[in-house]
Amino acid sequence: MKKSDITIIILIVLTAIVFIAYQKLNSQKEGKLIAEIYVADELFGTYELTDEEQKILIDTIYGTNILIIHNKTIEMYESDCDNQLCVHMGAKSKNGEMIVCLPNKVFVEIKIK
Repeated sequence: MKKSDITIIILIVLTAIVFIAYQKLNSQKEGKLIAEIYVADELFGTYELTDEEQKILIDTIYGTNILIIHNKTIEMYESDCDNQLCVHMGAKSKNGEMIVCLPNKVFVEIKIK
């Protein structure tokens, strides 16, 4: 190994450490958790993640999805898409987490407000 190879390896490792530290700090911010729901790149709605159960019906030309908010989480409860990957993604509750239903063009992102 040459000196330049070692330098590149060290830079890659340091970059990875900085990225991981940023992700950890960013996910631990204080504030209200919200879910921003987009359909075909347009904001459908913004919802606070609370303990109270709430069903969100998304019925568009692309398809139908039902999201449920409960216990400060959000999850895709039902979808009429073929592959059902979005339904199996599970409940999300951390800053930066996402739920995506590509066939129905639904995108949910958790953020801190």
